[in-house]
Amino acid sequence: MHDPLLESIMSGPLRDRMLISFDTEFVDTGTSVELISIGLVRADGRELYLENADFPDRGGHLVDDWMEAHVMEKTFLRTAPDDERILPHGEIGARVRDFMLEGGKAPSLWAHYASYDFLAFSHLFGRMLDIPDGLPRHCMDFRVLQDLTGIKPPSQDKANAHHALVDARWGKRAFAAFGMEFERFDPARDLELPEPSRQLCCEM
Repeated sequence: MHDPLLESIMSGPLRDRMLISFDTEFVDTGTSVELISIGLVRADGRELYLENADFPDRGGHLVDDWMEAHVMEKTFLRTAPDDERILPHGEIGARVRDFMLEGGKAPSLWAHYASYDFLAFSHLFGRMLDIPDGLPRHCMDFRVLQDLTGIKPPSQDKANAHHALVDARWGKRAFAAFGMEFERFDPARDLELPEPSRQLCCEM
């Protein structure tokens, strides 16, 4: 695919970075963004999926019927509350940091309609100023790249949508649409919810 903007992007600093697609599920209260879960997929195929043990939904005041049916029912918080991927908020930040920096390449973080996802990501570490050294303080947005290039990635499949890891895996399709090097999308696997497991980070 010949697109001058994409060629410029990928021949610049991104050429030597680890591309990471990520997604979060959260509740926007109007005054805060409360993280439910986060999924990340690296260009080399490694994945991380974690859920927030500190999500403050006690009493059900944050989770409406739509959120319960479309998001919460897919989480280990509901289906496997002892799963070791349910971690305190601060520990999620440490796991995400280590995952992103593994291998030594500087990470480049990508999401679709990324504003709130990046806010939830930033809050894993406190303020934006507290984001650890080596992690980006900005997020690249597939939707912005679509506007700039006119290239439209395939739509996200409705199967198991609104699950942070499944939606992060959609990034494989977006990177492919833009001609960027990334792990290939496998519909037989990538549309499936993760099974309850004690394994925190799985290798392709």
